[in-house]
Amino acid sequence: MNDKSIKSIIVILVAIALIVIAIRLIGKLVGLLFPIAVVIVAVYIVYRLVTGKKLF
Repeated sequence: MNDKSIKSIIVILVAIALIVIAIRLIGKLVGLLFPIAVVIVAVYIVYRLVTGKKLF
């Protein structure tokens, strides 16, 4: 193997590792923010039902 192919393999392995880390971080963020978003939507629906007007 020449020097170029070794560098290419290393770059591909690093890129795959970074993609895996990014997917894990996004999964954790979604797991953290999804319940908050559900509560916000529920509060908005209750607000519209109680006041009869839109928030925005």
